[in-house]
Amino acid sequence: MPPPDQRKTYAPASSLEVFHTGGPIALSRDGKLVAAACQEAINVVEVSTGKTLHNLPGDTEPITALAWSRDGKKIFSASRSMRCSVWDATTGESVRTFKAHNTPILHMTVDPSGTLLATCSADRTARVWDVAKGFCTHAFRGHAAMVTTALFHPDAKRLVLYTGAHDGEVR
Repeated sequence: MPPPDQRKTYAPASSLEVFHTGGPIALSRDGKLVAAACQEAINVVEVSTGKTLHNLPGDTEPITALAWSRDGKKIFSASRSMRCSVWDATTGESVRTFKAHNTPILHMTVDPSGTLLATCSADRTARVWDVAKGFCTHAFRGHAAMVTTALFHPDAKRLVLYTGAHDGEVR
């Protein structure tokens, strides 16, 4: 008996485009969307389909940090240019940009109430920002090395920010 003919042509059912090239990624709180650094831009991708919903333009410098607002309506980004941006996650439009630190932002996080954004920087500081109005509410100094991470206390009634530096110190 001759072997069956194994030559077949298949049509692709779907394909994914490149949406991440290294660097930070952030998952929305509901897990439906991911913001991913793609060189100096940010792609907002629907997790279930892999479809890119928005391409948020960058400023010619690589993205260094990303975070979602608690309600999933805003995306916060920072680049090596020290520019911090706030984006409307629904429309992909820029809401606000500002210079947050004197050196690149390494990490950012939103507090449990959704009203504050903390940024950590290579300038050895952490700053807390009012999300709605865009001003700095607190600037924390004292680390001897780059501040690489921050975490708000999970209880929204307790305004406590923990920071960690490159040298292992936690404050």
